[in-house]
Amino acid sequence: MKKTILISLILMITGSISAYSQDTIAGWTFPTGTTDDKYCNLGTDANVGSKDLRATDIEDNAREITYTETNGDYAAKAVHWENGKDTKYWMVRFDAENYKDITINSKQRSAGANPGPRDFAVDYKLGSAGDWQRLDTVVVKNDWTTGVVENLALPEISDTYPNTISVRWIMISDTSAYDSEVFEDGISWIDDIMITGTYVEPNPDPILAGWSFPNAFSTEYTPDTSIAENSDFELELINDNIGDAEAFNLGSGYSTYAAYASGWSDMSEQKYWMVKFKTDGYVNVYFSSRQSSKSQYPGPGSFVVQYRVGGGEWTDIEGAQVQVDDSWNTGVLENVSLPEICWDTTASVYLRWLSTSNTDFNGNALTDEDVSIIDDIRIRGEVNTIGTEDIEAPDKLDISPVPADDKLYVSSDEKFAQISVFSLRGKQIKTIEAANVRQLQINVANINPGPYVLRIKMEKGYIVTRKIVVM
Repeated sequence: MKKTILISLILMITGSISAYSQDTIAGWTFPTGTTDDKYCNLGTDANVGSKDLRATDIEDNAREITYTETNGDYAAKAVHWENGKDTKYWMVRFDAENYKDITINSKQRSAGANPGPRDFAVDYKLGSAGDWQRLDTVVVKNDWTTGVVENLALPEISDTYPNTISVRWIMISDTSAYDSEVFEDGISWIDDIMITGTYVEPNPDPILAGWSFPNAFSTEYTPDTSIAENSDFELELINDNIGDAEAFNLGSGYSTYAAYASGWSDMSEQKYWMVKFKTDGYVNVYFSSRQSSKSQYPGPGSFVVQYRVGGGEWTDIEGAQVQVDDSWNTGVLENVSLPEICWDTTASVYLRWLSTSNTDFNGNALTDEDVSIIDDIRIRGEVNTIGTEDIEAPDKLDISPVPADDKLYVSSDEKFAQISVFSLRGKQIKTIEAANVRQLQINVANINPGPYVLRIKMEKGYIVTRKIVVM
C-alpha cells in the first residue's frame, strides 16, 4: 500500500492527531522506492519536488541514500556512520514562509545485522546562515516504534518563521542500536518525515523600506525591499562622541545575515543603529525589528527606539523599549506604530535603536569587543487613499480595462508626473516617468496575475491611488 494512501487513512480514522490537523508544509514519505524519493512529495508548492533529504556531515560531505522496502513500505537508508558522533546526520530543508506553530514528525530505525547509530538529536536552524539549535534527543532501535519523533514543536519566535528552515537528525554517540561500536556498514533508516504548521495570511501592507541582509558580501547597506523613494537609504551605525558613522560587518542572522558592530563600552545614550526613509503617500506607518548579541561577547542589554522627522528632536516611541540577550527571541519589536507626524510626509523620517545600558544582559560591564546585532528592520504603511481620490483627484481620471491582461490605459484632464505599479506587499513592479502627458499606455503583459496598486503622481504634486487587477 502506498504511503500517501496510508496517511490519508490515518487522517480519516484519527482526526484527533494534532500534527495532521495542521497544514502539511513538507513531507518525505518515499512512496516509489526510486531516487526521486529524495524530494519532498507532500506539502506546499514551494517544497514539493525541490526540497531534498540528505545524508551528510558538518563538512557537507554527502553520502549515498537508497530507498528500499521495509515492513511492506519504502524508507530512506544510508551507511558509513562510523566515527560520526556530532558530525554525521540526516537533514531536510524547507520553505516555511507564512507559517507558525511548526511541528516535526519522523521515525527512525537502525537495521538488524548491521546496526547503525542508536543516539540521535533533533536540531533546527533558521535561514541559510543561522546556528543549529537543539530541540530533543531520540533513541533508535531495530524497530519502527522506538525512534519516533512526534509533534516536536519549534519554539515560538515570532508570528511567522523565516522562509528557510533546516532540520537535522545528528548522531550524538558512536554507539550502535545493539550497544556496540558503529561500523562503516551500519545502516540507519529514516521515514515519514512530516513538517506541519498553521498558515498565517501574509501582511498586505507595503514595505516602505526593509533591511534583511540577504547577501553576506554586501558593502552597501541599502534596503533589499523598498519603494523607489527609499532605495538608496542605508542602515548606519552612529557614534555621537565622534559625530559620524562607524563601520560594521555582516554575520549570521535570524534568517540569512545581520548587521554586527562592536565598541559599545561606555556608549549608553551615545551610540545607535539608524535608518532613514520617506513616507510620502502612506499612513498608519509602523515598524518591526529584531536584535541579538553575540554569545561570547554580548552587547548592550537594553535599547530604546526613537524617531525624528527632518531636523527635529529625537523622541521615544511608545512601546519601543527592548531587552536584548544572545538569542533571537527576546529583542523583538513587532508592528510598533509610529506617531502621525511620521505619516505621509515629504520630510525624511529617521529611526534609531539607541543603547541605554553599559552592561550586557548578564549585568557584566561592556568591553569594546562586545557585539550588538540587528536584523529584519521593516517599515510598513498603508497607501493613503483618504482625500486624494475625492478632494484632490482630477475631474477626469480613466483607467481601463480592469482587469487588464495586456495593456492598461490611463488618461486624465490633468498632466501626470509619474505612475507606478506596486504589489500589495509593497514591491515596486514598474515605474514610468510621465511628465507633461495626459494619456499613458502601460504594458502589464509581463506582470504576474493578481491585484496591484496604481500610484499616480500628478504634475500639481498630489498623489492618487487606484487598485487594479492584472489577469
